[in-house]
Amino acid sequence: MISKPPVQPNGDRFADACFHVHAQEQWCRDMAAQLGTAEGRAKRRERTAVEHALGRVSAIQGNKARFRGQEKNQFHLQAVAVANNCYVLNALFADREAA
Repeated sequence: MISKPPVQPNGDRFADACFHVHAQEQWCRDMAAQLGTAEGRAKRRERTAVEHALGRVSAIQGNKARFRGQEKNQFHLQAVAVANNCYVLNALFADREAA
């Protein structure tokens, strides 16, 4: 059973509530403000392409280094990038065949 927060004698349910500001609140506000201008939207479009590519790499590799040593991790990143490129090419060829 879900209970309602207790009502204070003055009728305020949120008198004892504690609100926290997000650690990156200012960054979020700045990014939102950029969307208000044409230049900001153009920058966001450039950024989106890069972030999506990095997101795919992160989805394949994960967010932690797998090996000890920079050379081994660099090799693994390159292998993941190759796998990502194969994924992207497969999607492009599938779109061509469908059209």
